Amino acid sequence: MRPDSVSAAAAAAPAGRRDRLALLLLGLALLLAATRAWRLGEWSLWLDEAYTLTDAGRAGQFRNPLGYWIWSRWIELSHGPISEAWLRAPACLFGALSILLTAWAFRPLLGSRAAAGAALLLAASSWHAYWSQTARFYTLAQSMSLLGAGLYLRSLEGGGVARALLGLACAALAALAHPSAGGLLPALIAAPWVLELCGRRCAGLSFAQVARPVLRTGALLAGLLALPGAWYAWELFRRWSLLKGGGDPAHFVLATGFQATPVLLAGVLCALVLALAARERRVLLIALVATLFLGLALCLSPFVRVTAQYAFLVLPWLCASAAALLVPSLAGGRAPALAGYALLLLPALAQLFLYHTVRRGERPAWREAYRYVFEHRESSDLVLGMEAPVAEHYLGEAGADLRLPRSVGWLDSWRADVPGQWSRYPRRTWFVLNPEQLEDWRDPHLRASFEEMLRTDCRLVACWPLYVESRDLSVWVYVREP
Repeated sequence: MRPDSVSAAAAAAPAGRRDRLALLLLGLALLLAATRAWRLGEWSLWLDEAYTLTDAGRAGQFRNPLGYWIWSRWIELSHGPISEAWLRAPACLFGALSILLTAWAFRPLLGSRAAAGAALLLAASSWHAYWSQTARFYTLAQSMSLLGAGLYLRSLEGGGVARALLGLACAALAALAHPSAGGLLPALIAAPWVLELCGRRCAGLSFAQVARPVLRTGALLAGLLALPGAWYAWELFRRWSLLKGGGDPAHFVLATGFQATPVLLAGVLCALVLALAARERRVLLIALVATLFLGLALCLSPFVRVTAQYAFLVLPWLCASAAALLVPSLAGGRAPALAGYALLLLPALAQLFLYHTVRRGERPAWREAYRYVFEHRESSDLVLGMEAPVAEHYLGEAGADLRLPRSVGWLDSWRADVPGQWSRYPRRTWFVLNPEQLEDWRDPHLRASFEEMLRTDCRLVACWPLYVESRDLSVWVYVREP
């Protein structure tokens, strides 16, 4: 069997008959996609979601206006107070759509069975479930990116310069939903050329003649966009570094590995080794796009803060790379393929179950904590708390600017000296905090002073503990009596 025939063989179904295993995997993926709506409004909002709510009407002020515009139109459809479920519904919808698009986008390269397997791995990811239940724009960017990638990959397999340009344009427009999506465009263009150049030395890696016009068009487009793209990226990173400070490559690597899960990454590595041995160009192309995207993010991480959520866009590509184990020619038969895939799927299903149950959506209980404080406080009490815009949403006046909270004094790294200033006054003070966020305080002396005050002058009156492996998402409430 020639390596280029692996994709067709991956379907493993006689002509004219549907692949029952592929249908089963896709059906399970759709079933898990529906769980994105389960307990959608049960968890408290967090800081970025409060920003989505208050910034939706100012879409033109942001470099990614598409997401804000969609949420603005959606919020306008609501009658009365905005609930958590209503605010998160667009992200939930786009999250479910991205699962379907994963099965569609990678089918030309992997066949229907492995593509459906990739969709199921994505649906089983608790990381994907989290962003599908968060009122931000990551699943929107992911869906647009997958749509563009699916068109471009089809042009590489079947030709069509117009289709390739449409796919690249759609992938580029995904940056209007979130700037991190812009990193996929150079990866999509560069990965086929890397394989094409390697194909001159290794048989089986070159593309068919029908793909040559597409490759040349991609190279020409890359040359035309290089200068304006670099300028746009420079301005974006400069602004981001001023807001967030410098980056930490170790943090990016560890956080991304934790969210993507070591099990899935091990599956990607295993499939990559098998694909290299078989010189399977299609699987290598998928893995190479993911590698280039992550490599670009890693190169930027020392200069600007790059967190794991900015690598979320590449999760379907990692799932597709790992699902290539379902290609029979790579695993050496149907039984080993299914066994390897099961080792990837079962831990993900367990993580997804924990996410929806004991991990409570991996959301700190800000809503419960602030409501507790305002039920027990007196009118003259001072309340200082982290993620104050969330408190303003739950406790402030309707329509208030959540970026300028009035109900709660904001407690964060930029205002770390506020507790010390107020400690000189004989006033009852409440503190609402997440201990893990204290680690981000820039001034270690102010942090140590605040923690000392909590130990000696305050008493813990309420706590909502939540520990997700290495993360502490608990919310503590302290009170300091005058």
